[in-house]
Amino acid sequence: MKINEREKFEKAVSPVIATILMVAITVVLSGVLYVWAANLAETNTDGELNLYNFSVRDAPGSPSSGATDDLVIVTMDIGEEIGWATLTVKLSIDGAASSTCANPGSTTGVCILTETSANDGGWQVGESVTISENSVDLCNSATCEITVTILDSREGTTLDTSTTTSEGDSAASSGGSTNGGNTGGNTGGSTGAPACTANEVSVTEAHADGDSAIDPSTGVFFDDDYIELYNSGATCSMDGVLMYDSSGMENDGTTFAIDLASGYTLFQKNDNAVKDGTDGLFGFGLGKGGDSVSLDFDADGTPEQTFVLPSYSDNGAAELCNGVIQPTGPGAETPGAANNCHATVAITEIANKGSSGICLFNDDGSMDGTADWVEIWNYGATDVDLSGFILHDDKGAGDSKAFGLSGTIAAGDYMLLCNDDSAQGALQFAFGIGGDDTVTLTDGTNEIWTSGALPEADCEADAACNPDDVYAMDGKGAWSYVPGAETPGAEN
Repeated sequence: MKINEREKFEKAVSPVIATILMVAITVVLSGVLYVWAANLAETNTDGELNLYNFSVRDAPGSPSSGATDDLVIVTMDIGEEIGWATLTVKLSIDGAASSTCANPGSTTGVCILTETSANDGGWQVGESVTISENSVDLCNSATCEITVTILDSREGTTLDTSTTTSEGDSAASSGGSTNGGNTGGNTGGSTGAPACTANEVSVTEAHADGDSAIDPSTGVFFDDDYIELYNSGATCSMDGVLMYDSSGMENDGTTFAIDLASGYTLFQKNDNAVKDGTDGLFGFGLGKGGDSVSLDFDADGTPEQTFVLPSYSDNGAAELCNGVIQPTGPGAETPGAANNCHATVAITEIANKGSSGICLFNDDGSMDGTADWVEIWNYGATDVDLSGFILHDDKGAGDSKAFGLSGTIAAGDYMLLCNDDSAQGALQFAFGIGGDDTVTLTDGTNEIWTSGALPEADCEADAACNPDDVYAMDGKGAWSYVPGAETPGAEN
């Protein structure tokens, strides 16, 4: 081969070799980068590649000196559904040590998680939970820096950590509108608010089998059935969302045309409702024991949420508590405000002057004479463990004669407690009940029921009232002296 031909050949081959070498180097570098990235991911996630992201925002309302404030709302933005049994959620206020919150369905912890819909056993993308104080005042200053850490407790890994500031705002976080009027008249198109979703809006309380009446100021027929909606986010448009009972939309269902403010909003039953929510009213009636309120956000005939009213005998309401629907108890409804979610035990009768043959046990177990007594009632659908419960008078739960309960009260059952100091029986309290005393039942932390001050003096001044009668509560939570009708250990 001639020299000039070899030079031409080498010049032609060199670019090909260079290209091959560049491709080889690129492949090797890609492999190195992949291994480096994988190792980095494993290093930062304890060997597991956890692709979770949660956003945290301030809950509606302002921090207060109370012990049940809603603090923050946490939403899963990225990740696969994960069961609550696997999750641990911790809360830190202003850099202090973290506290573990109670997951939905549990009540043990200084903070508690509440799902926006019924408890389905897990947390999924788009779902929000509200973290609230649980009988401990965690945040009462003008602002609190709140850090939320979410962990996979089984794997021992941190899924995400986020921080926000809880502070006062103008949102209606509790109280809201008492007649739906704070949203009535604002259609979805009038303000451009984003569409409401099932992750933000839910039915949190409903009253059924209400009494009818005529409003004397307007002559309009009203029924005290009501539905409470809770919006955990900012104001959103309910335009086109359907609300109906178990009979479906054809039974006076509501097609909303309003904006729903943040917090709690109340809607009342009225036969003259315009059925779009603008007047704060709805047209269908509600019944106990299986009737329901459904929200159909995309109007496709399949509701995203259904609130089923349980069976209960009093005239109270039903409330959503940590994903479980339970009766409020008579007179303990909270329309347009945060639910109480107490244990389902109420004081129902008080005999501050005793009743012949009811109490005062002798050591041999026989009854002799009279003694003060108190009746309590489990108005819920599940048994209640009374460990830690305290019954007390005006002197408070810390008084030496305050009575610590024990045992279990079955669903629907009544329990008689006697003022006695004999050796017989375990259900005996030591304090006496005066004519103006207040009898209170606590669960060890929360006051869950009170009689209010007994009005013996007022009764004595009323010729139609006898203060020797038993002081009893009716199915609406109203107390009065009932002549000759004591029913200790049984329904009033």
